[in-house]
Parts: sequence; structure tokens; C-alpha cells
Amino acid sequence: MNQDPTLHVQARFGTLADYFEALQRHLDSTQERLPAVGGDFFTYADRDDHYWSGYYTSRPFYKRQDRHLETTLRGAEILFSLAMAEARRFHGDGGGKFPGVELFSYLTTGRRNLGLFQHHDAVTGTAKDAVVRDYGERLRRSVLDLRQVIQSSAHFLLLPDKSRFDQSQPLLQTDEFLSAQDALPQKTTIKLGPEPRLVVVYNSLEQRRTTVVTVTVDTPYAAVTEVESGRPITAQISVVWEEPTRASKNTFQLSFIVDLPPLSLSLYHVTRSSSGSAPRSEYHISAPDVRAEGFSVSPVQTQEDLKISNEHLEVYGHALSGLMQKLRLHSGQVRQVQVQFLWYGTRSDHRDKSGAYLFLPGDEGEQPYNWSEAPLVRVSVGPVFSDITSCFPHVTHRVRLFHIKGHEGRSLQIQNTVDIRSEFNRELVMRLVTDVANGNHFSTDINGFQMLQRRTLSKIPLQANFYPMTTAAFIQDQDRPGTRLTLLSAQSQAVAALKPGFLELVLDRRLQQDDNRGLGQGVTDNKRTESLYHLLLEVQTRNPPVTLSKPDHNTSLTLIKRTESLYHLLLEVQTRNPPVTLSKPDHNTSLTLIKRTESL
Repeated sequence: MNQDPTLHVQARFGTLADYFEALQRHLDSTQERLPAVGGDFFTYADRDDHYWSGYYTSRPFYKRQDRHLETTLRGAEILFSLAMAEARRFHGDGGGKFPGVELFSYLTTGRRNLGLFQHHDAVTGTAKDAVVRDYGERLRRSVLDLRQVIQSSAHFLLLPDKSRFDQSQPLLQTDEFLSAQDALPQKTTIKLGPEPRLVVVYNSLEQRRTTVVTVTVDTPYAAVTEVESGRPITAQISVVWEEPTRASKNTFQLSFIVDLPPLSLSLYHVTRSSSGSAPRSEYHISAPDVRAEGFSVSPVQTQEDLKISNEHLEVYGHALSGLMQKLRLHSGQVRQVQVQFLWYGTRSDHRDKSGAYLFLPGDEGEQPYNWSEAPLVRVSVGPVFSDITSCFPHVTHRVRLFHIKGHEGRSLQIQNTVDIRSEFNRELVMRLVTDVANGNHFSTDINGFQMLQRRTLSKIPLQANFYPMTTAAFIQDQDRPGTRLTLLSAQSQAVAALKPGFLELVLDRRLQQDDNRGLGQGVTDNKRTESLYHLLLEVQTRNPPVTLSKPDHNTSLTLIKRTESLYHLLLEVQTRNPPVTLSKPDHNTSLTLIKRTESL
């Protein structure tokens, strides 16, 4: 057209810049102002009541793997950068042995695989089974490669004599292994002998943190000391439960409290020691005749046996299910915080049903999670942590309190191990029922960067009131803004607050049919999946907030965001970036090669 002068046409492709320039010219001529729309436009419906709130949760196993790769990549990049700087400094004295080119290729592939998975049909859980398996294998391969980056970088940084570095003889290995792309991580067992075993804990945060590290050892006779000072570390030996009522005879959990400097590699010795061994967990179990050799095991007899506490919180479990019922705060105030499980089904009399994209619950709405017999309840008490575990047919639920200072000591850790592979067209939900008077308002994060307030509306369908939660959600008392219940998540999923005081999360979904949005199949490749949270209850009891004013009229109000909990922010960062634990693979590597705990 452009080349034919008789047509009098000059055509070209228009761009967004062209559109906005034309729009601005129009506004300048009319002196109009465009209205502004805020928010993220969730939750979306393309027709009728077909809201796309199902994919917020679909294939949660891989959503958790995505977050794991993201965290591992961040930690590997930081440690590799520091190791490369050290290698350049010691280039003439062994620094040239550091395999920077090879390890950088692992970082590059890890970034690409993470970016690939975070596109719209992968992290959403809306790809075909074969494609999902390919994604899973890419995630697994990158996690393993990035662990190699962390292992080699830590090895190089800890060597006083860089000329002794030899990547073919690794000094350290991570304490977990992934046997398959669809399997949960498993702990590597550290075999203890007469010589101390080295454990290195890598803190990738720019903040000091106090936390609990857990490793698996082959004996209950174990103790931990700090390498630099030689001082003993508070630790606890626990049972590894192969089944709800069967304890392993060959492996044990060793948990110890660590105080980690910012960006540091901290060194600890784990030794086999009968005289100075760490204290052992004590157990109360609802089932009779459960034994764990060498551990105190007694039946649950009173309500007091279903209580755990630290200096900040007391948690009270239900007499039959063990599920949390209430919390007592350090101030003595008792607040209702109940855990419930329930099901959502799908429509039975409609052509369109729930699928990978859509959440279309049945007209009956929620269905209670009923069990034919009471679950096994196991209470563990020790100097490092105490927890209550409830073993249901489809989910093993655990709440844990850490006996430590800092943010993690003020929060409650919740872990669910879910397996719904035996179900048909069902979605499993965990609901928190509290006495927080939040009305119909609650907040979720937007991609982990900021919080956005949501409203639960009765005029829209139930499925429209579910929103994506990437890392956090909270409900806040409308009359007492200092009272807030925050849930921080180690994986993304759907969240709702359907009634005042409620906060519920969809844990997993198994749906037999396609929902006619292009996938062409249901979601039936469910895995045994873990979900992890930190629950933080903040109650303002005194000291009203300090009021600050703007110093002038020119300071942009857009720089000011809403009142934010510092505990929330710090705990969220720690939840997303747990420390990495490494250990020596054998007894023969000389400990003289290792220098003291190093602040990088």
C-alpha cells in the first residue's frame, strides 16, 4: 500500500507510545483528567460466574519447588559473588583454581529455568502432565546445580590456603537430597564417630538472625559445640517417625539454636558423646503401646498434656484432634485461634466444573472434614522446640513453638503434609477461626512486595472472594488496629476471609475434568506435598502509637505506605530465606583446612 502512490496510503503499525501520545494530545485540548484505577484486578472472571481462582493453588507441590529454587538461587548468587571476589584477590596464590566459569553457567541456567517456570502456564499449575514433569525436572536439576555453587563457594571461602582448593574432593555437601522431581526433599544422615563432624550454616541475609537448625544423625548420643569458641550449643534430640506410631531405630533429629551474623558461614562441631549428649524430646501420644527406644513416651491423659508453650506464647490443642484452639499471650490475654480442615467439592448439575483454572464449588459450599476415628495426636516437648502433631488420613498437621529469642520465637510455625491422591473432585482447605474483628476486610501481598486490602462481598460468588497469596495475608481488628493476625507462607496459594475472624487457605485440589480453558485435561497428578507457614498474633496492650506529621506540603504522599508490622516484615524475609546447612561428607577431610566462623 505504501509503495502505490495512487492509493494515497501511508500505513504503519501503531504502538502503545502512539496511543498514549494521541491520548495526551486529546486531554491537553480538552483539559480533561483521566480517572485512576488501583489494585491488581483480581479475581478475574471471563464469563458468567467462572472466576479464575483455582489456579492460585493448582499443583501446589511445584509452587513450593518454585519458591525453593528462588531462595537457593538468591543464596548461591551472593556466595558465588563473594567467592569470585576472593578468587581475584588470591589469583596468584591458588585463587585461579576456583571454577568461576563453570559455576556461573549453573547460575545462568538456574535463572533461566526459574524465569521459564514463572511464566503463565507453569507456576500457575495449568500445563499438561508431561510438560509439568519437564518443568519439575528442570527445577530439580537447577536446585542441585545451585547447591553445587553454594558448596564450592563455601569450600573456597573457608580455606585459608586457596592453593589447597580441589573441587573434585568436595569439603562440604548440603544436608538434603532430591531423589526425583516429584519427591519431597530428604535429609542426609550424618554418621557420627570419635572425630567431630563439621556442620556449616550459611546465612544469606543481611541481618543477624537467631534460628533453629535441624540435621539428621545416626545416634541419639550427640552434642553440638561452636568451632570458634568451643562453647556448647543448646540442642535437642528427637525421634524420626517413619510412620505415625513407628519410630526409626537408625536415624534421629538433632536440632540446635544458632545465632548467625549477617552474610556469614558459621561453623559447628557435632560429636558422638554419651556423657554430654543433648537432651531428648519427651512425648505424649494419644495411641496406646507406642514405643521409641531411649525416649520418654507416655499417653495423653489430661488437657494439660495438649499444651505447649515458650516465653511468648501458650498453645492449647483440642482434646480429640489436637488441633489448635486458643493462644495465651505473654501478657496473659487469651485469644481464640482455631484450626479447622474442610472440603470443597464441585458442581454436579452443570456442564462446567472446577478445573486447573476455575474454582466452581458445589451449591452446598464447604463440607466438614470428618474422620471415622480420632486422629493420632503426638505432643513433643524439649528445650529447643515443642510441637503438637495431628495425623489425619489426608493431612499430617503440626504446630511448633521455638524456645528462642527474636521473631521466630514470637511466632508459631505451622506445617502440613498433604496427600489427597485418593480423592475425587475435592479441594482440601485449612481454616483459621479467630476472634479478630476484621469485618469484611483482609489483606494479601502483591508478589511479595506490598500488601493490598481486599473486601469479602456477599453480592459476588464464593469463588470470587478467593485471592492469590504469594507470601503473606493478615486480618486486623477494625476497632483495635494494633491487633493483627498475620500468616506468612513459604509457598503461593489461594486465600479467603469469608466471615469475620476467618482466614482460610486451599492446600491442594484434585479435579478429574477439564474446565474448558484450553488445558484439555483435569488435575490428577497430585503429589505428597508440604506447606509451611509462620503465624504471628500481635495485640497492642499499651503504649498508643506515636503520631508523626509531614514537615512540608511538598513531601510526596505516595512515599508513605500503611502502618506495617516490623515483626511481620522481618519474619517474612526470614521465612523466605532459611539458612543453608552443609556438612562434611566424610571423616577424612582435615579440619585444619577450615578457618573460624567467617562474616562474609
